[in-house]
Amino acid sequence: MALQPGTTMMRLVASNYTIPAGKEFYQCQHITVPNDLYIISITPVSPVGVHHEVVAIDPTPPADGVSTCQAIGTNWTPLFASGVGSPSLTMPDKVALKVAAGQHVVLNLHLFNATQQPLPTTGTSTAAVDVVVANDPTGYQLAGVPFVGNVSFTVPASGLVNGQCTMSNDTNYFAVFPHMHTTGQHLKVWTETAANGTTVVWDDDFLFNEQKFGQYPNWKGPQQVSLKKGDKIAVTCTYGAAGVGKKFGDSTTDEMCFGISYVYPAITTTFGTPFCVM
Repeated sequence: MALQPGTTMMRLVASNYTIPAGKEFYQCQHITVPNDLYIISITPVSPVGVHHEVVAIDPTPPADGVSTCQAIGTNWTPLFASGVGSPSLTMPDKVALKVAAGQHVVLNLHLFNATQQPLPTTGTSTAAVDVVVANDPTGYQLAGVPFVGNVSFTVPASGLVNGQCTMSNDTNYFAVFPHMHTTGQHLKVWTETAANGTTVVWDDDFLFNEQKFGQYPNWKGPQQVSLKKGDKIAVTCTYGAAGVGKKFGDSTTDEMCFGISYVYPAITTTFGTPFCVM
């Protein structure tokens, strides 16, 4: 890709993995960042077997290196999330995600092998996140990544699960990564504002093997929504018959319902977790 003047591309973090036949687990790769980074573009590298990646700042990390772990930590600050087949994300002009020198970045991999052979069949695979950073951060606003949705549901007979997030401060909403699991069929995300009523920013079928991510590619209006304190982002997830009775959980055999959202400036999430489910 052609880089803009004043920017640098780098591999932020990478992790090698192998997955035994029929196994599912989480793997975390921790690194310490030596210099301030102002990230303006993120590209996931997700070989076969990676169900999803989460990149975050971990304030209480173990030593740098690789370890088995759980799903996203409740005290992490998310930077990026992607699923099977997700594309890159580029921030709006003069907006960045900041990682300060000395902070600890974690690449959290949800690894899942449904086959009867190890993945890869020989050697190892490498999952990674490549970023473009601004060399001079002067004039940049900082973005945040609230996980908008529901963390305490059992899919009802209707197949519909709802969630919402109330804005703690004025912000601008510019991108969303819809995330469900294998029985997810459709995900709708919209904003509710005192000034302009309801604006749908995502309303599309969900495909587990092609998890879309973008700056409202099917919305014909402006590429961001201005939100005031007290306005809401709302989510409705629709599940197939096989999903009825499934609970929220980390495993691929459980379900999730998130519109993982990108806003600037950042908002306050629920009790300091990555989740905004107010």
